Amino acid sequence: METRKVQEVGGGTYTVSLPVEWAKKHGVQAGTTAYLSTHRDGSLVVRWNEPGESDLAQTDIDVTDSSPAVARGLLRAAYLEGFERIRLNNPDGLTADQRRAIENCARSLTGVEITEESDQHVVVRGLLKAGEVSIRQSTLQLQYATLSMYAASLEYLTGATTDSEQVRTREREVDRTVGLITRHFNRSLQDLAELDRLGISRPELFEYYVTAQQLQDVANEAMNITQAVDDAPALPESLVTVVAAIGEDTKAVLETATGAVIEEPSAKAATSALETCEEITAAASELDLSNRDITPEAAGTARTVLDGIVRSASHGQQIAELSLQHSLRSQ
Repeated sequence: METRKVQEVGGGTYTVSLPVEWAKKHGVQAGTTAYLSTHRDGSLVVRWNEPGESDLAQTDIDVTDSSPAVARGLLRAAYLEGFERIRLNNPDGLTADQRRAIENCARSLTGVEITEESDQHVVVRGLLKAGEVSIRQSTLQLQYATLSMYAASLEYLTGATTDSEQVRTREREVDRTVGLITRHFNRSLQDLAELDRLGISRPELFEYYVTAQQLQDVANEAMNITQAVDDAPALPESLVTVVAAIGEDTKAVLETATGAVIEEPSAKAATSALETCEEITAAASELDLSNRDITPEAAGTARTVLDGIVRSASHGQQIAELSLQHSLRSQ
């Protein structure tokens, strides 16, 4: 790193000299036009060529030999990467299954629309601009959807509800919201102006992104718990009561930890969540299923459910640690 002193020239203009070797290497000389971009985080970006089209403006994807599932995966990957215009091509003609997979995928994503079609291609364009997106509000919605899924899976375990559809319905909402947050996070890695448009700092966006990933894992655990209950005989009520109590403690951890990220960072809240995580892990390990009068199948179900609960708590722990780091950085 080299240092340069800021100097003032006539008319109140400030100048900073450039290292000669660097300037020669990049073809910068007297008379070269510099393009300056200021950003809300205080950084100043200097370019020596006029900014052209963004690298994320568009991408062309050949799906000639791709199965419908692969075509769908390619579209989703391009969306998550942050491309604004995604063109999927098959010179031999898109098959009916490929087209159906692309259309279904586009409907499952937030803020995109199919804007152009022919026998050989489909164009999917992002219509939702960063300035119209609130990452914080999206994370709040994700928190609500995930915790609703998780709570519904516990109710399904205890028999408080016999309808597991709420868990499966919320899963689609979780995937859409996580995809939106991931898309803008990836865009911010290549374009500092994306942070300006979102009105958020890079550390904040990173924290929301990591929180979203952890909440998506919790949603997956809720699906696994529901599926385990579906596939096995009913558990003894006494065992269900114990397991559900541990599950409720985990739900409290998730609420506290995510709240500490989304709201004002709180070291006290984060520490409380971490302590509860330790208690959950201890309670789960101390639960001896071998001494209970249950079938091996029921014991296996109980273990699957309990493991899902403990893993959910560990995701809450990682969110709490993230919040703790934020609170220490704020200090």
